[in-house]
Amino acid sequence: MEKDINVQLVKLSKYQKKSKIKKVFVYIGIGFVLISLIVIMILGVYGIIGGLDGLIKKGL
Repeated sequence: MEKDINVQLVKLSKYQKKSKIKKVFVYIGIGFVLISLIVIMILGVYGIIGGLDGLIKKGL
């Protein structure tokens, strides 16, 4: 009886470790997506400003 409980506890602890690792990867993934979105937005804003500057300079 005790052996069965011990085996189940070991399985549980292994499973919890795996789920923690999975959570870490999920958070890293979300972080990368957010960072890339922010970078794209910043680059887009700079691109629009740069394009407008170029048009104004060409126009003048």
